[in-house]
Amino acid sequence: MKLSKITPLFKAGSESDPSNFRPVSVLPALSKVFEKIMLDQLSLHFNKNKLLHNKQYGFTKGRSTIDAGVKLISDIFNAWEESYDGVGVFCDLSKAFDCVHPDILVGKLQHYGVDGKASSLMNSYLKGRIQRVHVNGVTSPGSQVSMGVPQGSILGPFLFLIYINDLPFFVNEVHEMVLFADDTSLLFKVNRNNVLLDDVNNSISRIVNWFNVNNLLLNENKTKCIRFTTTSVKRDIGNLKIKDSELNFVDKTVFLGITIDSKLQWGPHIETLSNRLSSAAYAVKKIRQFTDEDTAKIVYHSYFHSVMSYGILLWVLLQRFNPYLCCRSGLFGVFVVFLRGSRLQKINHSLYGNCIRFYNKLPSEIRELSLNKFKALVKRKLINKAFYKFEDYLNDPNPWD
Repeated sequence: MKLSKITPLFKAGSESDPSNFRPVSVLPALSKVFEKIMLDQLSLHFNKNKLLHNKQYGFTKGRSTIDAGVKLISDIFNAWEESYDGVGVFCDLSKAFDCVHPDILVGKLQHYGVDGKASSLMNSYLKGRIQRVHVNGVTSPGSQVSMGVPQGSILGPFLFLIYINDLPFFVNEVHEMVLFADDTSLLFKVNRNNVLLDDVNNSISRIVNWFNVNNLLLNENKTKCIRFTTTSVKRDIGNLKIKDSELNFVDKTVFLGITIDSKLQWGPHIETLSNRLSSAAYAVKKIRQFTDEDTAKIVYHSYFHSVMSYGILLWVLLQRFNPYLCCRSGLFGVFVVFLRGSRLQKINHSLYGNCIRFYNKLPSEIRELSLNKFKALVKRKLINKAFYKFEDYLNDPNPWD
């Protein structure tokens, strides 16, 4: 039940460096049944009592990496709308799932009402685990695992969410935070003309202290900072600090698979995407020469379409998106939605504005549908019409006929 078989999977770099291998853990089938029952009970308890923080987007029902991206981009535009710059700090935790301290986790579970026999069961589940490494047909002797949530388990990701759930309470409410499991991103509003980073540095110090207390290790070399601004000339605002180390600002970074740049112009992301799609298109073309059309379509959707469509809501118009939309979920039962005025033209002509224009052009019988039927019908209609540009939809007198 508590024995795992580890197979190292080579990633890149030197094969003599163990850190260049990703451990793939395989657990007994019976333990998966046990974990599924525990997960159902835990998730029911946390969801029913609304215990998970709303800043957490990872491994939560109805939320995805795109929702996290929408939240971050929206926060940046809100800062710009208020004439602030945004300072983003993208934290990198080293082997976060492997650093979870079982005693701390059990204590947090008790804090959230998982006590008595349930607490004893969880304590037994986390401790006394054994792992063996399997390489080239040879299996090592078993060694005890004293830290971390079980890798490859059904329950592990949710346990990590519980472990990190109290982190947002250590950040001032005026600052924004987006969590996706162990990916921690912060956004601070700073005055463009008189920048003082003392408050930012104090907040970072509190977060680093939380990491230390909870046995998590922040990788300072991989933690990135970006100053999000609309101005052409950037004033020198100094550096952020983690303990005695300075964090230098960069112009771009990768956030949940999407390259974000300091002005949200998306050029670096599109360049990266173009290179990947070029390779994928070549692969599809070659495979089509030796296979039938159906097989080529499978390859296309796996290697081209999935890459092309990922995060497209964030960058497709090179503009802003707002979590009101898909319009339907947040505006159920509303028949006309008014576009909020903005002093920035790019916001008025952003995806945020266009989504509301899209919604207002819908026939009333479509607006009145339930959410699932609404999404299915709209998707089917748009596929059938195949508008090349959003303006084609707006200019069509009868787009839903």
